Amino acid sequence: ATVGLVWASALALGLLPLLGVGRYTVQYPGSWCFLTLGAQPGDVAFGLLFTLLGSFSVGLSFLLNTISVATLCHVYHGREATQQRPRDCEVEMMAQLMGIMVVASICWMPLLVFIAQTVLRSPPAMSPSGQLSRATEKQLLIYLRVATWNQILDPWVYILFRRAVIRRLHPRLSARPRSLSLRPQLTQRRPV
Repeated sequence: ATVGLVWASALALGLLPLLGVGRYTVQYPGSWCFLTLGAQPGDVAFGLLFTLLGSFSVGLSFLLNTISVATLCHVYHGREATQQRPRDCEVEMMAQLMGIMVVASICWMPLLVFIAQTVLRSPPAMSPSGQLSRATEKQLLIYLRVATWNQILDPWVYILFRRAVIRRLHPRLSARPRSLSLRPQLTQRRPV
């Protein structure tokens, strides 16, 4: 139900220009469309709604990942944890969640702040003829490219923050005695 609600919300947001709230325009260098960063009330409302929902998504992700990391820290430092399972699982999950939070914040927040600043700028960033200055167009393109890096970097967070990589960077983690292993240990029998 939650996924369906998120999809419906994204669809509703994407269709707002068809209902007269905001517009999509061709952006520099003429090969892609994005919301119009103009001073008309519909464009300002659409830009601010986009910024608000994007910031809410990043903030909610940050909050939920922080709660998850705090819970994993509690589990990691619990007495039962050292006796029941390897503790480096929690370290791996904490490192991955923190990496995802940092990547999402760095990738998305500059674009969202730029959109809010541009639509609220006085005098307006967009000329009466509907054109942004070349410098503003180039900035938008750079911030959008940075935002698209989120999808590229997320898998790398999972790859780089695996236990094997963490152990190489922090050898003390592999030196800890563990009562239970996720991988079975094969013992060799000596011939009699």
